[in-house]
Amino acid sequence: MNKNSLFFKIFAFGFLVFISSKLFHKKEQSYPLVIVNGIVAPRLSSIVFHLEKPTDSSCINCHISSKEIFYNEKSFVPPKIPHENRDNCQSCHILEL
Repeated sequence: MNKNSLFFKIFAFGFLVFISSKLFHKKEQSYPLVIVNGIVAPRLSSIVFHLEKPTDSSCINCHISSKEIFYNEKSFVPPKIPHENRDNCQSCHILEL
């Protein structure tokens, strides 16, 4: 095997790895692509509050004030919502599984 064909094979393999990693990374970041105030809407973590109370009013109750919440001897501090209240929170924020 000469040096040129070896170089070409290594280059082609590296190029394929690079392209496939870019395609995979793009899929990960583009779902969901909902932009709120210039920021991609974050996914909901799979904590008990998001699993048991999927209503908009329960979202507002926790995220409007960022008060510490205790559940099963664990402490949670929900981040304050950085935008005005909107109907149907789950149209932008999906549950992270």
